[in-house]
Amino acid sequence: AVLVEELRKRIAGRCKLVSAAVESIQPGGKTGWQIYCSNTLNFEADAVVVALPASAASTILAKTDKVLSDSLSSIKYSSPIVVNLIYDQNAFSKQLIGSGFLVPRKERGIVRACTFSSNKFKRKVADDQVVLRASLDTSMDPCPAMQSDDQIQKAVAADLKKYLSTRNDPIFSMVTRHKKAIPQ
Repeated sequence: AVLVEELRKRIAGRCKLVSAAVESIQPGGKTGWQIYCSNTLNFEADAVVVALPASAASTILAKTDKVLSDSLSSIKYSSPIVVNLIYDQNAFSKQLIGSGFLVPRKERGIVRACTFSSNKFKRKVADDQVVLRASLDTSMDPCPAMQSDDQIQKAVAADLKKYLSTRNDPIFSMVTRHKKAIPQ
């Protein structure tokens, strides 16, 4: 929302801003492009920037360029899952060094990678706590996306116990699911 508001301020008076969904963009009009909106407000533009996820861009460009539209619609997205965990410092037998680790595919459980967030952002963490951010392997079978947050948290804690020899469970953990977030 902050980015949108700042953009509005900077282009005020030079561009037309409409609070409506764009349904299609087609060549035409006096200036080069005809924009068709869901609220029946249509307008012309001499330039258009399409800053949308590929599937949405594909839909609005379907009448303009079928090849481009088909290409955009063929882009696959992954849906990463990340788990943030907080441990008491005493859960670790030694201090974590570095910024994290990657797990080789053949040795992988549910965790693909782990970032030592407390090492990267020291000022944001209590001195007696360790914050980790685990990225999951969503290509596994069964897929972690089909598991509950509780199941994921337990599996991640078990993996981290194996990789980091943690002595205790985390005092806090939170699962975040990003649906169709990363183009492949």
